[in-house]
Parts: sequence; structure tokens; C-alpha cells
Amino acid sequence: MPVLFSRTISCLALLLMASVSSAQTLPATAPAETSADYGPILQLLHDRDATLTDFTANIKKEDYKLRTAETETRTGSVNYLKDAGITKIAIHFDQYFPPDLPPKKLNQDLIFDGQFGIDREDNPGTSSKIFRKQEFVAAGDVGKVNPLKLGEGPFAESLPLPIGQDPREITRNFTVALLPLDPKTDLKPLSGKPEDLVHLQLVPKVKEEFTFSKLDMFVDLSPSVQLPLRIIILNRDNNMTTIDLTEIKTNRGGAPASIFVVSTPAAGSGWTVTLIPYKK
Repeated sequence: MPVLFSRTISCLALLLMASVSSAQTLPATAPAETSADYGPILQLLHDRDATLTDFTANIKKEDYKLRTAETETRTGSVNYLKDAGITKIAIHFDQYFPPDLPPKKLNQDLIFDGQFGIDREDNPGTSSKIFRKQEFVAAGDVGKVNPLKLGEGPFAESLPLPIGQDPREITRNFTVALLPLDPKTDLKPLSGKPEDLVHLQLVPKVKEEFTFSKLDMFVDLSPSVQLPLRIIILNRDNNMTTIDLTEIKTNRGGAPASIFVVSTPAAGSGWTVTLIPYKK
């Protein structure tokens, strides 16, 4: 399945204020002997799909460019909703922190409504209005596709969450390790219990099949969360993306379904519109 939001990752390059030092803290690849019993954690993330009806969170996405040694940061919110068995996700970015410049306001939405992925950008102070809509799921298969599946789907690069994925498939595609936490980490599980925060690392066994060469997830095992608080993506070009989720609230009714409904701009409205039909 193609990736809708890779343009966002590659062009803007889901932390704290943008800084080179924070973007260079990706842990080294784990040797085999550090691979402790990660099985229950993979199973927990798989099972979370059945118990998670909705969540909201603040998102901070930091992109580090190796060639220029510069970091860009975007902040906003994320909404997840399981609506009649259909997974829907909406990410809204409202601030952009360019390297060595004052922050700017943004108005960008990345949305998956169960069938279509939408990348909508209408930023204040610019005349450019971009609307890109891609059909990821055939009409008869709505509700049968996991948009968070690692390496596939509309959020494969912008928010890789292994919720609902078969642990056997993950271990077939990745070398998995459960690593000790850095005692200096600034992350804290909602429960306040240090043992409820774990560091899971995934390295593709066949590197050409994925756009990233390493994925580090810091998962909060607290019963009311059971989601990653931080995701660090090392891409094959050695650029790095760090995504932090904060103020996570789960199973509280979520956002209204209307936020996942976006109309295609009419011809002559000033928008650059791209529509991509479904392809097997």
C-alpha cells in the first residue's frame, strides 16, 4: 500500500523545542543478547486495537536533517477514533519552528477517514493551498485495513503505531529488542511507575522493504494508555524523525466524527487539488 504522507516527512523533515542535540539521541542498534522478553509487549499492542475506541493527544514532531545538521519542529494535535469498526485518524499541525527562525503558524491536516487519506495545507501568510486525496481502501474493503500498519498505509511514516498488528508478522519482518531505559530519559508513564515505561526497538530484516532502518518506541504500559509516548524513526538516508505524544486521553468519547470529513475544494477556488484513485 502506498504512503500518502511521505511528502510531509521528506519536505518538512507523531521533540521539545527544536534542537540538534535532542535529535541525535537515537539509541544504538541492540545486540542480540539485549533482546529480552518483548513478546508480551507486542501482544499488548496487538490487543490494544480491541480495547481502544478513541484517543486524543498533543503531538510534537521533530525532523533532523543530517546533511545540514538542522532540525525543524511541528506541533499540534492527534485524534484517533474507532467508528463502527473503522479506524479514523486526524493529525492537525498548527505551529512550525524552522531552524534559527521565529515560529510560524500552520494550518495542515493529515486525515484518514477509513477509505481516503487527505493531506490538506492552507498556511497563514502564504497563497499556496494544497489538497491531496488518495483512495487507500477499495469501497468494499472499508474497515478491513489497518492504517497504522508498519511500512504500509497512509500513516506508515508520519505516525507508525503497531496497534493491532500480529506479533508473528512483526517478528517475521523485524529484529525486535527490548532495551534498558536510559536513566536520563525525560519520559514518565501516566501511572508514575518507572516499570510501566519500556523501550522497544525494531530493525527491518530486509532493509529495502521499509523506508526506515530503525524504529525506537517508548511505550507506556499503564492500563489507561498502552501507547508509545515517543517514536524515533531513523530513515534509510540517516535523517531522523522524533514524535512525542503528550496529554494522552483514551476512551473518553473522542473527537466528533465530523473532523474526519473534509470536502474536496471546488474548481477555481484557488486550491491545487490532486486526486489519486485506488490501486491494488
